[in-house]
Amino acid sequence: MCLQPIYVQGMTTSALDALALDESLRQQRLRPRADFEQQFQHRIAQTVAAAWLIATGEDLCWEGIRLQGTRPWFGLWWTQRYMNLVLQQAREDLIVSNAYFNVPNRIDVPESLMHPRVLLRVFAGTLGRIFRNAQSNPNDPGQLVLSPEAIVMRQARKEFHNV
Repeated sequence: MCLQPIYVQGMTTSALDALALDESLRQQRLRPRADFEQQFQHRIAQTVAAAWLIATGEDLCWEGIRLQGTRPWFGLWWTQRYMNLVLQQAREDLIVSNAYFNVPNRIDVPESLMHPRVLLRVFAGTLGRIFRNAQSNPNDPGQLVLSPEAIVMRQARKEFHNV
């Protein structure tokens, strides 16, 4: 049996929310506040923010998915492209793979994927793939070799539009 990382992230976030509720209830018993619910919601928002950013950022990769009532955050397009490169590099680089899986498992924050140690490995790996592809496909040197995950996503998008 294998757990999908996004499910692990959801379970971890739920556990953190339960801990936040426990702490909020303890504080409420010791020092009751009229704004208990607001304080609790604020505490929960802090535990959910990173997970929500990751999940919605991935959802917005799919054509036809739009935010309602707000605009996508600045840099979403670049973040999605960078995450595709991270996933591609994670297939062949244990350091990048560990850095990636530490985010949905809530060991590290999403910003940790921008640490220079990870960033340099992602871009060096990308340049290496471009160079190797240019050597093996001299007629199309600019084509980037896609990971199996990226290929599946591209196929799913095409099938979605053909329905």
